[in-house]
Amino acid sequence: MNLQKNKVIIAVACVIALLALVTVFLIFNGNQDDVQEVIQETTIGTSSTTVATTTTTTTTTTVTTVTTTEATTTEEVTTTPTWSYTTHIKKDTVMKYNSINPDCKGWIYLDDSVIDYPIMQSTDNSFYVSNNWQGNASSSGSIMLDYECTIGQTMNTIIYGHNMGNGSMFHQIKSYKDESWWLNHQYIEVSDLETIYVYQIFSVDVLYGRSDASFTYWLEPNKSLADEDTYNSFVDNVISKRYTSVGIEAPSYPTGILTLQTCNSGQDDGMRCVAFGKLVATYDLQ
Repeated sequence: MNLQKNKVIIAVACVIALLALVTVFLIFNGNQDDVQEVIQETTIGTSSTTVATTTTTTTTTTVTTVTTTEATTTEEVTTTPTWSYTTHIKKDTVMKYNSINPDCKGWIYLDDSVIDYPIMQSTDNSFYVSNNWQGNASSSGSIMLDYECTIGQTMNTIIYGHNMGNGSMFHQIKSYKDESWWLNHQYIEVSDLETIYVYQIFSVDVLYGRSDASFTYWLEPNKSLADEDTYNSFVDNVISKRYTSVGIEAPSYPTGILTLQTCNSGQDDGMRCVAFGKLVATYDLQ
């Protein structure tokens, strides 16, 4: 009886063990599927990420290319030489003076200075030394264009003015000997009856005048500067004798030149302070 009972217990135990094994087997197979699904999802996710990354990289490359193109275009525009200037001489003013006295051939203007005068011209270089723009006797004289020069046509336009103790006329031309003043007054306007010529001062020289002069800048051929060799020799003389420098480049042939002369010492036959400018722009006189 006990033997029979033991057999039954063993049989039941075997069945339970078999069921346990089956359960474990089923659970294990189920987990493998889950793991496989997770692996598959992860792989797909990685593929998606890879695709997304590739797309982003492509887009970035495209944008970078466009940006580079735009930067290049901007740089090209920026490096194109440009120059901006606001003119001050007015045609109404010039024509008013000219209508009163036809010897008024134009105007000269220097910003932030007293130089704002009609330019007078006679048949010689003596009359306007001691007469004002109306032709009346005056110790101040007038701002005077050399009698052999024509504004806008003569290669070297020479203009004279007294160095007055009260600061008027061409007294401030001497201020160009001060580098800081020069840097703030580089550009000067000269007009005829139709056009404004803007010059940039490139040299300031202190020179002997008349018989003591080693550089006769006021005589032919230094007015017409008709050929390149004469022009270059003139500019070389200007540069070699300059009083000071602020590093402004000298002109090259056939750029127009402006010469502004006043007394440096106050003596008639002594030193001259002379500022030389190069033509940088022209405007219609309006």
